[in-house]
Amino acid sequence: MISVTVPVYNEENDIENNLKILADYMEGYEKGYEIVVVDDGSSDNTVSVVNKISSKNRKIRLVRHDKNLGVGAALITGLEHSKGDIIISIDSDLTYGPENFPAMVRALEEKNADIVIGTPFMKGYDREIPLLRRVLSRGANYVDKLVFGLNFSTPTCIFRAWRKKAAKDVKITFNRFEGVSESAIDAFRKGYKVIEIPVRYRMKAGRVSKMRVGSEVGKHLKMIYRLRFGSGRFNR
Repeated sequence: MISVTVPVYNEENDIENNLKILADYMEGYEKGYEIVVVDDGSSDNTVSVVNKISSKNRKIRLVRHDKNLGVGAALITGLEHSKGDIIISIDSDLTYGPENFPAMVRALEEKNADIVIGTPFMKGYDREIPLLRRVLSRGANYVDKLVFGLNFSTPTCIFRAWRKKAAKDVKITFNRFEGVSESAIDAFRKGYKVIEIPVRYRMKAGRVSKMRVGSEVGKHLKMIYRLRFGSGRFNR
């Protein structure tokens, strides 16, 4: 079975359509599926919308955070609550679409990998990514790879296929965007095989990023220092 886990925060306008796209796509998967939606303390009507959808499709489940913790924390919660043999983590806006799922699952099996990261930063696939995001992502990825000696290049990307063992074992202590990188770094340090395949980024018209650039850069640098040079990790 495949689990698809989707962190969401204040997505009342788009989540119904995006969950329908995911569910319609996964209906063709003969071994069964579930979609685990992790609401990260939304203050709008996201929870009501997901509850309405899940009442009609029992393969969609909702897990909630009482308050907003961050995408890293939502990622880990989704992995913890997923039951599938393979777990796919994906952004709620579907900038990386489900049409990439078969290639990611195939890469897990053919390359005997534990985690497959879908990255737009291969062979010119990043051309549709906004310039600021492209610069920040490439910079963070480069520094992470250099400092931690990673043999993959995109730890910041949440779009991944995980074998269950790796998904249940990985830990984070940084809850927000930097926690996504930390989860990949933690998996690498534990000896899991992490590989990457190219995927195309699809820009969503009118989409406004929830990332506060200055704050997130500072937090990412703090994560790097603590994990590489500090005496330990922060507690949640």
